[in-house]
Amino acid sequence: MTREITVVHLVWRPLEIAMLGQFVAAYQRNRGGVDHNLLILYNGFSAQNEISAFENVLTGITHSSIVLPNPIQDIPAYFVAGKVVTTDRLCFVNSYSRPLDPLWLQKLSRYLDEPGVGVVGATGSWESHLSGLLTGTLFERKSPSICRLVRTARRWNLIRQAGAKFAPFPNAHLRTNSFMIERTLWNSLTFPSGTGKEPCLEFESGKSGMTAQLAERQLRPVVVGKDGMGYEAHRWLESRTYRQDQQQNLLVADNRTDQYFKAESAGAEYLRRLAWNQTRMESVP
Repeated sequence: MTREITVVHLVWRPLEIAMLGQFVAAYQRNRGGVDHNLLILYNGFSAQNEISAFENVLTGITHSSIVLPNPIQDIPAYFVAGKVVTTDRLCFVNSYSRPLDPLWLQKLSRYLDEPGVGVVGATGSWESHLSGLLTGTLFERKSPSICRLVRTARRWNLIRQAGAKFAPFPNAHLRTNSFMIERTLWNSLTFPSGTGKEPCLEFESGKSGMTAQLAERQLRPVVVGKDGMGYEAHRWLESRTYRQDQQQNLLVADNRTDQYFKAESAGAEYLRRLAWNQTRMESVP
């Protein structure tokens, strides 16, 4: 049975219009291989004249739109869309996402048909917020003054808090840059309380996040590559999608995959280890 699909693309007001242009250029080259609707989710646009220039970028592309005048984080915005859209399946792509394959939607949807699969996406990771605190790797990405916090009691307080919300490495979770899920299943998921980015991080990779909630229902996450193959969580490391090799099997790019691709060899190795070898990383001295 054919499933109707809506692609929901988030347009975040603080980003330059060129970001939407990058998505549109990639979307025009790679239309997905299956019929679908395109919904533009304008997040943080308070006036119609702010939208007009962005709509001009979409000239010639059939789409609908939802305007959220009060800016919210990406995942809560997706839940707003989930309550409005009526198609069987939703494919969420964030502001930085760019499809890389002409059949990207077809390949994602094909694996969502598999028994026991709850969500499919372009990338997954084993990274753990908790293990990042334990090893000091999360602080290495901050300023030297923040880095020194790894030696203080505050670090252990943060670890205790994170331990209640995040599993240690390997913490397999599907990344939310680009993923497809049944609409009714999406609307049945719960989002953590609170505001800001932390609840979104918890929803993506936490003990009560999307992957964990689906696991409670005996549903699995699958990463789909450009090769058209679906990779179960224990095989993500060999999928050549996220922070592996040259990411040559990546189906949808985003700012994090760009970061790895543009990094020098030492920087790329650091990012790779964050995703796949976190427990082996040395703590900050």
